[in-house]
Order: sequence, then structure tokens, then C-alpha cells
Amino acid sequence: MTYEEWKQIGAITGEDNLRVIRNFELNNPGLATAYKRRKEKELEDMRNIMKNPDREQRWKQIAQSAYAYDPDWADRRRREVL
Repeated sequence: MTYEEWKQIGAITGEDNLRVIRNFELNNPGLATAYKRRKEKELEDMRNIMKNPDREQRWKQIAQSAYAYDPDWADRRRREVL
């Protein structure tokens, strides 16, 4: 399960999703902890961005933080443009 899948399943409420997450956390304790830390860091980054009063600057920071975890984004962007 990737981080994005874990995050999407966690966002949906329901007993089945909670069971999937519990099983994942029991079977992959280190990875589940890393995912939780990463999610907390994302939330903290968003909170810090929202403290900025300048809306345009805030959106630029959100866009930068969204691509901060994707090292291949620049290469894919170049291929899309070309």
C-alpha cells in the first residue's frame, strides 16, 4: 500500500476502512509510523501556510509543498511540456 492509498483509505470513514488500516498497521508497524509522521508533517506545513496573510503567496507555498515529496515531478513536467 502506498502512502497515497493509505491516506485515501484513512479519509473514508467506515468499519471496513478502519479494519484495512488496522491490519496494515499491525503487519507494517514501521511503515505505518512513517506514514503517520508524514501525514502530521503535511498537516503542520498546511497550518503554517494558512498563517500567511497573503493569499497568492499562500497558494504558491501550497503548490510547492504538494510537489516537495515527488522528486520526479520536474522530469515528468518537462516531458509533458515537450
